[in-house]
Amino acid sequence: MKGKKILLWLLFLLIIAGGGYILYERGVFDKKDPIYIAVSALGDDVSETWTTQLNESVQMYVDEANAAGGINGHPIEIIPYIDGGTADGAKAVAEQIIQEDKAIIVLGNSYSDAATEMGSMLAENEIPGISSGATAPSVTEGNDWFFRVINDNTAQGSFVAQYAKIFFEYESAIIFYENNTYGESLGMAFGDEFETNGGTVISTSPVSANESLEENIETIISSSDAMPDMFLLGTYKSSGSRIVIYLREHYPEIPIFGGDSLGADSFAEKVAEQLGTSKTGGIIDDVYAPSQVIFDVASEDAQVFRDAYIKNIDNKITWFAATSYDSALVAIEAMRKAGISGEATQVEQDRQLLRDYLDSVNQKDEGFEGITGKIYFDENHNFTQPLAMGLFDNDKFISAPVQLYSIEKEDLPDDYGKKIASGHIIRQNGQYFGKTRIVYVGVDINEFDDIDVDGEHTYFVDFYLWFRYKGEKLDFSEVKFDNSVKDLSLDSPLEEKEFGDTHYILFKVRETFRNSFDLSDYPFDHQRLPIKLRHSSLERKNLIFVTDILGLGPITEDNIKNTLKRSDAFETTTDWNVVTGFFFSDSVHDFGTRGDPTQFDKKSEIEHSRFTAAIEVKRDVIGFTSKTMMPVFWIILLAYLGLFLPGREFDTITGLMTGTVLSVVFFHVGLAGRLNVGYTVALDYAFYIIYALLATELFLSIVAWHRSVKNKDDNAIKAIFWLMRFLYPAVIIGMVIYAIIHYKVIL
Repeated sequence: MKGKKILLWLLFLLIIAGGGYILYERGVFDKKDPIYIAVSALGDDVSETWTTQLNESVQMYVDEANAAGGINGHPIEIIPYIDGGTADGAKAVAEQIIQEDKAIIVLGNSYSDAATEMGSMLAENEIPGISSGATAPSVTEGNDWFFRVINDNTAQGSFVAQYAKIFFEYESAIIFYENNTYGESLGMAFGDEFETNGGTVISTSPVSANESLEENIETIISSSDAMPDMFLLGTYKSSGSRIVIYLREHYPEIPIFGGDSLGADSFAEKVAEQLGTSKTGGIIDDVYAPSQVIFDVASEDAQVFRDAYIKNIDNKITWFAATSYDSALVAIEAMRKAGISGEATQVEQDRQLLRDYLDSVNQKDEGFEGITGKIYFDENHNFTQPLAMGLFDNDKFISAPVQLYSIEKEDLPDDYGKKIASGHIIRQNGQYFGKTRIVYVGVDINEFDDIDVDGEHTYFVDFYLWFRYKGEKLDFSEVKFDNSVKDLSLDSPLEEKEFGDTHYILFKVRETFRNSFDLSDYPFDHQRLPIKLRHSSLERKNLIFVTDILGLGPITEDNIKNTLKRSDAFETTTDWNVVTGFFFSDSVHDFGTRGDPTQFDKKSEIEHSRFTAAIEVKRDVIGFTSKTMMPVFWIILLAYLGLFLPGREFDTITGLMTGTVLSVVFFHVGLAGRLNVGYTVALDYAFYIIYALLATELFLSIVAWHRSVKNKDDNAIKAIFWLMRFLYPAVIIGMVIYAIIHYKVIL
């Protein structure tokens, strides 16, 4: 009876200790003041899509930051506001933020009029802010407290003008712009750059989404001296969709360009809504627009974010979700690096520290690693990054087949005269521009086999690979695979077709690939099985591989799983289950001269575009346990049953312990030998716990034996055995619960 009481007390103390540890980990005993971030959204009445994208994207990064400990233990909380996208609405929100005096920074501010007003009031009260959507120059110009994680309309309008005038050689344009700071600044920037490059702006007219919009458009066009080579729409989606429909119905031969407000799949949905249909019927095909982010050419981090957003929040995603996520990233990482206190009594001082740190991040090498690039700020607090030109095709917004990049005079090749004559380099108004060809890439996987993640780090893949592009033919024998085991050359296409000026070429590949894997979580690990390819001679400035969104279809977790299931791609592989897939473009860098004498003094960096298709898989833990760990389980169970032997069978128990330890060590060494790694993995820690458990049992058995030899209290010996009987299942169950929670084994 006494032994059982001791056991109950030990169990009670263990529960108290475990509960106390959980409360400690959750910060109950050291609860700190929260750090507040204000988020000012448009509201569902203005734009449900943008409101959702702003709030949810910011919340995603806040959740990640809080999971990592917040800011020095201070949790981060969001205070949501609705500004309606108007100056009056922003003024009311700013007054509320100032009065409450809680938020250390303000994010959001999607529309330019609202953002300009918000920024002005925040500056007066020394509260920093970051916009992720407003592009009018007035938002940040002359404002020491307001920042922007995107390009402004000056850069955007100039880029569109250069593309239209230099690449398409359009000579005249009619500009329609929204009658607000966004439209005015975009139209002005386009017009100035277009005329600087020798173009003619026939007319520049404000518009608004009223009942007479279409009538006003016709009046403007019919009163013009001549028909333009192109239209520019510096408008939001609502008015822009109606204008595009009208222009395509009445002037289908004249190309249309828009601003970044139109550069997203959601614009196609808006046009379809205006038409009263589910699809646009091709009415917006070849409408061009720049974008802060185009996901078919976005980085791996951007693709991971996109997939997580679509899976957990909504399948309607635009560049604004990515830039909103980056605004939260910049704000929170700046808080960490600025050394703010996080105390409620130090809000004013923390705001100043945060603003000063943001202002100091003005060089790329000091920038924040965002999903849209390395973010830093120019003299006007803008993040100036290269814009991408996109177009609509089958209601999808994709990268345009040709992009432009500027070339400094000192970087011109020796034969630039020939390249100008051949059209590879364009000279315009004393400036030089190169053409970057876009090649759409798709992969259709037939089979994965011989997946040896643990030892050789290799896997066999059978897949179809296709390329679609415009312009002169490319030599695909120069496309190389970075991670194929053997040299692999694409010199025998399965099929080649031409559709006008569009080339299509299909290959079938069967090859073994290699990758480095992180086995720290073995056997609860997730791994990516990538296929990486790049052009061996053409640099990124000449060619960029992008994901063929049209050819692949919706790139979502469910769609990828269903595609692989239909093709039985993992039919012969039973140890792994598919999680999702990724298709993304990135870059690889060479820092040598390649022996080119003209580069000896420059030591220039050579950058190549690389396309990666990767399937993420997770190990079948249940299968692994049943096949590999079951012998260890039975051996431990045998040792445990030894505790229930009648009498004081210390010799038998000791023998069981010795045999168990040797057997477990044997299995441990055997499993470790299968892994081609030089570090400790999760399974090693499980074995270490088992060793500790066995050592504890052996130690307590020795203690009990000593007491028995000295004829000490028999109840104490019974208590020791009861403790060991309890300790075994408690530790094993604890290990299982930890694996389920930490590694999400069952989930």
